[in-house]
Amino acid sequence: MELTNAFLIQTLNTVKNNIAVVNAEFCIVYTNQAWDKFGVENGVDVNFSWTGENYFKPCQESAIDGDEFSLAAVQGIEMLKQGVISDFQLEYPCHSATEDRWFIMEIDKFTLDAQTFFVISHQNITHRVKLEQEAIKLSKIDGLTGIANRRAFDDFIELQWYQCMRNQFPISMLLLDVDNFKSINDEFGHEVGDACLKAISTILNQYTSRATDMCGRFGGDEFVVVWGQLSYQRAMKLANEILNKATDKVIIDEHTNKECRLSVSMGLCSATPIDNDLKGFVIATDQLMYKAKHTGKNKVIGALFNSIEKAKIKVS
Repeated sequence: MELTNAFLIQTLNTVKNNIAVVNAEFCIVYTNQAWDKFGVENGVDVNFSWTGENYFKPCQESAIDGDEFSLAAVQGIEMLKQGVISDFQLEYPCHSATEDRWFIMEIDKFTLDAQTFFVISHQNITHRVKLEQEAIKLSKIDGLTGIANRRAFDDFIELQWYQCMRNQFPISMLLLDVDNFKSINDEFGHEVGDACLKAISTILNQYTSRATDMCGRFGGDEFVVVWGQLSYQRAMKLANEILNKATDKVIIDEHTNKECRLSVSMGLCSATPIDNDLKGFVIATDQLMYKAKHTGKNKVIGALFNSIEKAKIKVS
């Protein structure tokens, strides 16, 4: 069978990816139906002709305006034009008024009759990106309590620490440990133990509603709260409220109707970061929590943290 122009055009029009062919100056010489349809769906007049339009120019304009993805596209296209590379690929967001969308752009070079051309393909990868985002989200959630896990805490507190250091805002961290948790599991069973952990997570969620807040399961029966841009005085007030709510909580064993009352030990540390001693800050908070546990339990012990003088302990 002879491969006619009509056959090749029909083949390209069957492809769902948006495809354009450009010359060496990146002026468009051909677009398939998917490309034209996408343009119309995004406000381009149905009678608009793409032929002769320069693909590179809008990328340059957006790059000048500071768009990081356009800048990456410009750098890649420049390398293609100079012959440094023969193909280029870039994933980028292209959100509409009604939905968040992501695409992958692929550009490949070919020559015909001593002329240079590039095939540009844009593929919608929104479904894949959303699945990846959901997987990442799930990987940072504790399966039992539904709040953040240790991995999420590590990422979040590092971000908040450096934001507070840059702006000279305070940051406060609370570590909470359920007292006598092994005894709870031994006496009431793991079902009640799990209910205790869920109850704590529900309480902590009530105190982490801002974008700079996070509560999470630190591990086992330990929980953590991060309050970005929150002073020691305010954090201590919230910590005592959490303590009161936790100790007021009663878990009923459905099988025996026995009551399980919670007791928690908490360490609170606050700082206005001046260097990268985040590790010392977390260690100091952990030490305060263990001091609360070893000096009677069911209390909050707080400290102001300074990465030069380290922790100045204040018993509350």
